[in-house]
Amino acid sequence: MENLDSDLLRTFVAVADAGSVTDGAARIHRSQSATSLQIKRLEAILGQPVFDRHGRGVVLSDTGRKLFPVAQEVTARLDAALREISQNTVRANCVWAYPTITGAPDLRRSLRPLPVNIRKSNWMSPAP
Repeated sequence: MENLDSDLLRTFVAVADAGSVTDGAARIHRSQSATSLQIKRLEAILGQPVFDRHGRGVVLSDTGRKLFPVAQEVTARLDAALREISQNTVRANCVWAYPTITGAPDLRRSLRPLPVNIRKSNWMSPAP
């Protein structure tokens, strides 16, 4: 028995959401032919069509309607896991010295997109 690859499920969801293979391919940044091949591979694994084809695109078949919510959940959970893992993998402590009056606003502005916590520290006193 073959496994359902998450890439096949992503392709399936994109095509189902778009309503056509061409538009679904654009959503996942693949060619129409590569997307069609992935859909054919998914259908071969399942042994049944996941789409009913018509002149203006595709609609979910009975099998596709059963698979669609599962594929959405699986891909959403994989995306969430990747986000969580990749956000928590790198942690570092840095100490930067900068002029108190002029440097702080620029540094804070530069670091704003990053998940950092800036704390003021008076570890060095000015010379008398």
